[in-house]
Amino acid sequence: MGFVLFGTCVNAGTVGQLMEACRNISAPDDRLACYDGINLRATQDLEFSGDRSGQTPFFTVRTGDILTYRNEDAVLVVTVLDESGATVQNLHVGGVGSGHYTVQKPGRVRVQMDASGGWRLSVRSGQGE
Repeated sequence: MGFVLFGTCVNAGTVGQLMEACRNISAPDDRLACYDGINLRATQDLEFSGDRSGQTPFFTVRTGDILTYRNEDAVLVVTVLDESGATVQNLHVGGVGSGHYTVQKPGRVRVQMDASGGWRLSVRSGQGE
């Protein structure tokens, strides 16, 4: 099994739209309150992809966030781990296909991907805390 290169992408368009809306508020105190109210984690989606096995860096999830995983080969086992290394959830896909997991408890996690080939993982904001 080889090492995996991970990349993260954020949805800057959504953050940019929120900041633009705040920028257009003329009253300084109201404008500042608008900027302070932007929840960056809630507006940023994460994307990871790789080939074979590896781990993502730690990232923060909220209750209701959705992890979607896609297998591009024969086998993919996905293990969500908390900060202590304990297993939060085990998931898998046999063959090409995808699945999803809705986060039940907020916190910092990393995801171990064990795959026979290529895979993708996305983290999308849900309706949680």
